[in-house]
Amino acid sequence: MKKIFTFLTIFTLAISMLTACGSNEKEIKEALRGTWGYDVYATALGEKCHQIYKFSNDDTVEAAWINDDASSKNSFHMGTYKIEKDKIVITYPDREDTTIEYSYNNGNLKLFDKGDGSLDNELHKD
Repeated sequence: MKKIFTFLTIFTLAISMLTACGSNEKEIKEALRGTWGYDVYATALGEKCHQIYKFSNDDTVEAAWINDDASSKNSFHMGTYKIEKDKIVITYPDREDTTIEYSYNNGNLKLFDKGDGSLDNELHKD
């Protein structure tokens, strides 16, 4: 009887944890939907740039890099994303994957683009 009780307790906890993770991912996905971005000024080049991501509910994303001073450096890519433990992984068919770190606490989602490791830009939702 004790073994059955222990098994049921562990089983119930496991189901609760899986349900919580799934609902948390749904909440994050809902909060993520929309347009996020940040502005950066490259002082060495004297150029103002903007990184923009538009996340859709169907796991697709549009990404754009806009350079105000050199439009030839602009780029646009479409891809898909997946939410992992503490990051959002964006996969593009025509370039390397991008990883955006995030934190989610009490319904508040924050995104951080680490870029190549030299940047740490917080994305803001429009």
